[in-house]
Amino acid sequence: MPRVSKSPEERRNELVDAAEALFSEKGYFLTAVSDIVRRVGVSQGAFYYYFKSKAEIADALVQRIVERVFALFAEGVDRPDLTPTEKLSRLFELDRHGFNHEEGMGALYHHLHSEENTFLHQKLISRIIERFAPMVAQLIDQGKEEGAFRTGQNALYLAEFLLTGYQFWTDSAFFERSEEERLRRLASIGGFVEALLVANPNTIRIGT
Repeated sequence: MPRVSKSPEERRNELVDAAEALFSEKGYFLTAVSDIVRRVGVSQGAFYYYFKSKAEIADALVQRIVERVFALFAEGVDRPDLTPTEKLSRLFELDRHGFNHEEGMGALYHHLHSEENTFLHQKLISRIIERFAPMVAQLIDQGKEEGAFRTGQNALYLAEFLLTGYQFWTDSAFFERSEEERLRRLASIGGFVEALLVANPNTIRIGT
């Protein structure tokens, strides 16, 4: 049977798809490059044409996931009918609307918190913070211009701090808490954000 010729982009995506499926099934550490190429039906030479290592294909997978999740939020930030506080409330509804949402995470959604995928989980969190911080900083600056926020802090640094705190404090992989305890903390975050931004009380609602 003749071999099907595919474009470089299509073949690269096939390899990333296979890595995503295998990391979900076996975990990152137990998946070998040989498993990935076997799943796709190509040679190891073909793999190394696109990626230098397993870590590099993991990086490509994480970046793809981050872009999926980012797309779920980016449209709302440009909406002229929402205030900066309303946009921040939407952005920080992470568990309910995106960062840990199956629509964004794909096949890895139910497997990111396993020990086998610690490497991917940590990389994903750092990339999410890096990708979203400029967007949050833009909202902070907009809020300052409109008088909704009165903080004198650097908007980008403050955005990174807020996202880092949110991601780690509400992540069940780092803290063994019941769902009730996690939701109580989630509901308190709006007040913390308001305090850091020097915003009016009860204007940023998260997890309520």
